[in-house]
Amino acid sequence: MSDFSAASNFVISNSQFINLSQNHDDHGTPRSHGLQFLLNHTTPDATHNSFARFPPPRCFPGTRKKCLEEIATWALNPGSTHRILLLTGPAGAGKSALAQSSAELLHEHLGATYFFSRHRDRDDPIRFIPTIAYQLASSLRIPSYSKNLQDRLLRDPALVTKSIATQFDELILAPFRGATMPRDLANATRTLVIIDGLDECKGNGVQYEIVRLIINSVKDETCPLLWMISSREEAHFMSAFSEPDICETMSLTMSPDVDEDIYEYLRESLKEETFRPGWPTDHHIRRLVHKSAGLFIFAATVVRFLGDSQLQNAEEHLDNLLSSNSSGLLVELDIFYRAIMQRIPEKSLPMALTTLLITIESRHSQRAPTILEIANLLGLSSRAVSASLSAIRSLISLDVASSFYGNKPIEDHIIRFYHTSFVEFLGDPVRSREFCLYQPPLFLLWAKRCFQVLREGEENWDQINLTNWPNKDFEPERVRHDLKSVIYRQAGHNSIPASTSAGLRAYPELLRELKHCNYRRLAESIGVKIWEADLVTLIDQLPKNSILSACLVRPSNLLQFWWNRITLRAQKANDSQTRFSFAHMQIGYGSKSALLDPGYRLKVNSSERWIRYSMRSPDVSQTLQ
Repeated sequence: MSDFSAASNFVISNSQFINLSQNHDDHGTPRSHGLQFLLNHTTPDATHNSFARFPPPRCFPGTRKKCLEEIATWALNPGSTHRILLLTGPAGAGKSALAQSSAELLHEHLGATYFFSRHRDRDDPIRFIPTIAYQLASSLRIPSYSKNLQDRLLRDPALVTKSIATQFDELILAPFRGATMPRDLANATRTLVIIDGLDECKGNGVQYEIVRLIINSVKDETCPLLWMISSREEAHFMSAFSEPDICETMSLTMSPDVDEDIYEYLRESLKEETFRPGWPTDHHIRRLVHKSAGLFIFAATVVRFLGDSQLQNAEEHLDNLLSSNSSGLLVELDIFYRAIMQRIPEKSLPMALTTLLITIESRHSQRAPTILEIANLLGLSSRAVSASLSAIRSLISLDVASSFYGNKPIEDHIIRFYHTSFVEFLGDPVRSREFCLYQPPLFLLWAKRCFQVLREGEENWDQINLTNWPNKDFEPERVRHDLKSVIYRQAGHNSIPASTSAGLRAYPELLRELKHCNYRRLAESIGVKIWEADLVTLIDQLPKNSILSACLVRPSNLLQFWWNRITLRAQKANDSQTRFSFAHMQIGYGSKSALLDPGYRLKVNSSERWIRYSMRSPDVSQTLQ
């Protein structure tokens, strides 16, 4: 049986878990520093002081005083019996702002932070433990922990690829057990670890596992850590906290204190805007507080909306907002989101929605595509793409980002969502209706543009037509060449998921595009990565027993990538674990076929979902199951 028969929640990329090929001496010991090696397996963007989160959400001055005082008392009181603080509340209640402000307030006692987000790999559990361990090891307050951790990594660099449970024990708990200097442990007794947005970690099972490991760790007398966890209340892991005296809890629900904080925030923030004297009135602000229903995100969005320099007749917009008679936490927020989305001109709406869709769903890299890249992929100008989003600038920001083309930094912009609740709104057809991003016509537009780019760059990606490029005097041809290569890669990685999301049965023209696309060359030149879920959907949508289907699986075409090694990424499916057993890592070479049989079989039982693909190749004698 394969060594991977019970594996779950892992990533295989080019069949290499880690690459130490340039960092070994003759005895296989990494030459690089242990912490530097660990850093390569972390998510630096997820920490409280990362540039990627700048400016981070934090409590408005003078608000949340009671909550911050309670958190500080819990964290600093040596007599506290609870080593876990659970902070709960609905989306938009201000959990992340409170976690950020707590990290800044308690920075002298802070060991590590991790701010989960569903956007751009900050939800990937495989890097969570290494990120926490790296921060703990970087703390000068626990020097023996750092040494013990590095010793373990030098002995077994593959620890960063192990299961969550193994990583937690080997990278976090075990170094404390080896801390023989009492002074170190005394210094670390009140070392705080803050985890924000646990509900946004990928996979319900992983969320529960993390909670279980943390709960067990506080029972270990050798582990001196305090854990502050903020999350929405999710049934699949909240039950773990039902054990008596396991944690202290704080719930951000509607209360007079919250209303007063929101009032103070609105009053001071709106005062800074250049409205006419005496507007908005105190009555307006009180009604906005009532509309907020305890959600700081509603109040923050109102401030950005009314303060938008492009907004005309702010008084009328505020009156319309206050005149709605709905009630409920999400209902008010959805009405507000819809009102803002309705400001997008009708002719610009498809462009705006497709841009947001590509930003959220692009498969190509760890960062979102820039405005320049999206514009070229869609065959539009950067100015037009940015203009299509101008009406919703209270919900998103266009952050300055540097891209490197021609080995030179080029200033560009990247879309950042102010809050997860807006992303969730856009993804829910019931809530967002005509503004939902997951509409087949939007995916169709994206897929067609991907295939257009792939056709243009089939022989040489320098033949791709750019609609705009950076106005730089240095090496303009090199800059354009590098930009075209990025666009080509994005088209290659996203052509399949965009096509299957549009629906191959509804749009047979996409089947013809797939048939003529040279994926063998694509895999050779850019190393296409295909997600397991995308592959399953693709095979499911292929017409069975047809000439077209036969063409699609011919050697050198769609399902026959010229892969030296297969690249699959396991995903959660319906909260069950998707598991793979690899009979052979090398799928085939050149003309030696390794067909993925379109007649795949699904076997479902009570706890696991198994996917079987028949592998037919001279190089693969067993079945991948």
